[in-house]
Amino acid sequence: MGFVLIDMDDMKRTKHAAYIKCVSIIDERIAGLKNSIATLLDDAESEMKSSAGDKHETSRAMMQLEQEKLTYQLAEAENQKAVLEK
Repeated sequence: MGFVLIDMDDMKRTKHAAYIKCVSIIDERIAGLKNSIATLLDDAESEMKSSAGDKHETSRAMMQLEQEKLTYQLAEAENQKAVLEK
């Protein structure tokens, strides 16, 4: 079994490329989550203007749960980015 010599410059470039790719993936996730939250808020506003009754309350509650889920996912993605940047 032989040893493989690794050029330190190649390793640094590889690490940097992996870092950039990870940041890019997380940034895309954050942007997507922010877009989903904005769309959900717009939909909720439209729903409030055009609906009334029990069906409206159920729909609003489901939208609220979805917003909470997306907000949690956004916070997690932002935490991942912060850890990655350290």
